[in-house]
Amino acid sequence: MDFRALHAKNSYLFLSKRNLIRESILADYKSSNIIQLFREMGEQVDCEYCVGNQFDSIKTLNSVWPNQVLNFKSAKSLWPEMAGQIRADQAANKLPAIIVGEANSEEKLNRFFLEQDYHRRTWTAMSINPSNLSFDTKGQFSVKEFGNDEKLEDWLAVVKAELMLGGTLNSHLFESLNQSPNVHFLALYKQAKIVSTVLLYTYEEHAGIYLLATRKEQRSKGFAKALMQEALRRAREKSCSSVWLQATEAGYSLYKRLGFKDAGKIPVYKFKGDANS
Repeated sequence: MDFRALHAKNSYLFLSKRNLIRESILADYKSSNIIQLFREMGEQVDCEYCVGNQFDSIKTLNSVWPNQVLNFKSAKSLWPEMAGQIRADQAANKLPAIIVGEANSEEKLNRFFLEQDYHRRTWTAMSINPSNLSFDTKGQFSVKEFGNDEKLEDWLAVVKAELMLGGTLNSHLFESLNQSPNVHFLALYKQAKIVSTVLLYTYEEHAGIYLLATRKEQRSKGFAKALMQEALRRAREKSCSSVWLQATEAGYSLYKRLGFKDAGKIPVYKFKGDANS
């Protein structure tokens, strides 16, 4: 699949390992961790992370995640043109249907999307310093990190069922990603069965939390909390000074109980013309 032709209008430059990452900073939250994660994913087969002069995008073959437009950087004077071009490219299936804005992004930019054909929801940017945390080790929980050569079929099955509404995830992409020393696929087990999953991504002195999921029938039993505590403990072991995440409404209360602090609201838009809307 030739993604390069699809993005020619936006003058995309494809990332190499030498590319610099633009950081969007709000208080103690940065988007650099997720951008670096997506950058590594874009280096794998079936996935492209594309950098443009106005925004970036990631598009994945045969997978509902990750696919989004992100990392906005255009001047305010170009917003109307940019928003119109994004909408046109999404309608032509040249860009992913999901737009993820910056934390506490300009309301004027948000209005450009709301005035057009988009559904909107809001995530919360959250941050914590794991260095001073104490962890409850009394629970009899078994947590495993998947090795580089292990299959992720069972891990992905939980994520697909609980977060992706049964949508497809590209197992080859995730297993290729698992070769990176920055990537940690963690699972909490009960009676030899995965009940909770999380992806911990560590880069330099920071970490990000992604794809926290718990089987529906096992929720409200402390499994997600225990797995999160283990992820934070591992981030601390790797000398990470900050752990960042993007919280949905469903996970927000758990993260607050763990000590995460709010760092701004993240607007998320989905193009109404998308077949899966």
